Amino acid sequence: MSNKHNPIGLLSIALVGALSLSGCSWDGIEVPEPPEVVSFSENIVPIFNSSCNMTGCHPAGGIAPDLTSANAYTALMGMPGMINTTDPAESKLYKKMAGTATGQVMPPAGMLEQYKLDLVLAWIEDGAQDN
Repeated sequence: MSNKHNPIGLLSIALVGALSLSGCSWDGIEVPEPPEVVSFSENIVPIFNSSCNMTGCHPAGGIAPDLTSANAYTALMGMPGMINTTDPAESKLYKKMAGTATGQVMPPAGMLEQYKLDLVLAWIEDGAQDN
């Protein structure tokens, strides 16, 4: 029997094709292009604002370091080992955020998206400037 006029055969082919294409759909999340120079105030502070400096975590008067916009840079630089420009991947800040440090991953709600971790590491690699 020929599949040329077999509606079940054609339906099977169409179904397999549709299922194989469904796994390739884009989920609508746009990952921003990394900036040429990572800015502490424009790129890093927004990460802290959305994930770190809330009640019970790292706001002013909360758990050190204070990661509020006004205090984050001074707080990070004032804690030994928090920022390591000689070996950026060994910075306590990056290791906590990337989940490679012992203890709890920060933020506790779950690890940050990779592009945010990449921004933090790039900022440290660029000398951790207050820019």
